[in-house]
Amino acid sequence: MASRVEEDQETATIAAENQTSSEKTLQKADIELLMVIITFIGTISFQAGTNPPGGVWQEGPEAGKSIMASKNPSQFVVFIVGVTVGMVLSAAQLLTLMNELPYNKLSDSRNFIYCSLGITITALGFAYWSSLTALTPSSMILEVRIVLITELSIGVVIVAIIVYIQKKDVCSKLKCNK
Repeated sequence: MASRVEEDQETATIAAENQTSSEKTLQKADIELLMVIITFIGTISFQAGTNPPGGVWQEGPEAGKSIMASKNPSQFVVFIVGVTVGMVLSAAQLLTLMNELPYNKLSDSRNFIYCSLGITITALGFAYWSSLTALTPSSMILEVRIVLITELSIGVVIVAIIVYIQKKDVCSKLKCNK
């Protein structure tokens, strides 16, 4: 009888080790994916900030200054805010990831990463919107806005579906309680 109890304990121990191993594998894959996404966002932000839409004036007293800032100052401010938020938050996210995140859905650092990632992507979206608006001729602005709003709406729905499917998949692997 004692051997049966020992076998059950050994089986339970192996199952717990496998679950821990599975969680560590998911954590590693999650961190690697986040590093790629955050680095990509930082690169986009830096490039957009140093090479604004429309380029820079080549001659005259404004040489080297942003054309967008001269022609559409309010849109330029929105653009600069968007890319700056993207750059600052991506740097903060990278620093947070350097301190390996615990695989715990209640972790403050994990919550910071995901919340700030959402803010960063939203800020870059506003920067993109402002650059397109500033570069679009007045006669086409209504059509461009309709296209942008339609594509944004479709994108939000697709992202929501993908997040739902991924969360459902991860929870089934980890046997999350609902």
